[in-house]
Parts: sequence; structure tokens; C-alpha cells
Amino acid sequence: MNFNTFYNKILTDENMMETIRHSTSAYPFRFYYDNLALFDFHCIEWHWHVEFEFVYVEKGTAMFWVGEKQVTLKQDKVYL
Repeated sequence: MNFNTFYNKILTDENMMETIRHSTSAYPFRFYYDNLALFDFHCIEWHWHVEFEFVYVEKGTAMFWVGEKQVTLKQDKVYL
């Protein structure tokens, strides 16, 4: 599977809302296969959006901030 090359920088407005829309009302889903090494500092900048976001960590670990809570996800582990 090829990595996402559509973008590698999150663009936001003055409220930190992501400006790229990831779905339409006709098809409310979009899939990305990302490699954090392609992003500056191996990090996706803080942002928010109205769409749901599901994450699967294929290799290693990934740290997220959800509101004020820090969450670390590990490869191949399911979190509910």
C-alpha cells in the first residue's frame, strides 16, 4: 500500500480547525495511510475537525492529545 502523498502538513484556520474537508455528505468517509516520518518533526500538528478519526498504529507507538488528555497507542493493539 502506498503512503498518503495528498498532504503532509495540516492546514488550519485561526481557531485551529483543519481546513481540508475529509468527506462529503454523499460519501462521509476517507482513508489515509500515513507515515509520520513524512511530516515535519515526525509530528502531525495540533488541529481539530468535525469528522471522526480512527487510528491504527501499524508499527511502534504514537502519542496523541485528546483535549487535555495524553493518549499513547501501541502497534496492533485495540483500544475502545
